[in-house]
Amino acid sequence: MYKLSTRGRYFRRFISSKVLPVWSILLIDLLIIAISVFGSYLLRYDWQTISQYSSVIGRSILTVALVNLFFFHAFRTYSNVLRFSSFVDVMRIFVALTVSYGLLAVFIVLFEHRLHPMFLPFSVLFVSYVCSFALMACSRVVVKIMFDVLSFDRNHSEKNFIQPFL
Repeated sequence: MYKLSTRGRYFRRFISSKVLPVWSILLIDLLIIAISVFGSYLLRYDWQTISQYSSVIGRSILTVALVNLFFFHAFRTYSNVLRFSSFVDVMRIFVALTVSYGLLAVFIVLFEHRLHPMFLPFSVLFVSYVCSFALMACSRVVVKIMFDVLSFDRNHSEKNFIQPFL
């Protein structure tokens, strides 16, 4: 008999009996945005520069998160059940991120003279955009694969026999 580990039983119970709440999907997406912006700053600058301008970087992360929150709501990127994610959901994420980061780029160009030089340089903005999309798309795919693996029941699987046509 096939027996699941404790971790497997937990995931199976969590994924099969409950649907991840909408607010938690949105929080995960916003966490991904914050991590990608901070990671982009880490790739662009050194630790000393980041610690010196931590308030500006914090405002940058908050600005990007709020703009993305608005467009996540407008495009409803969080509304579907993650275990039933599809290509349409990934395209919805792509469009929402493209519009929000495009708007941020236009904002930076228009108000460049009023902004701090460390406030979202284009290199940070672009790397953050790519990382955000990759992480959000991968998170949807990983949850879908996890659900498929954990919901596979060996006791109820059928053996299919294909007969050749004569």
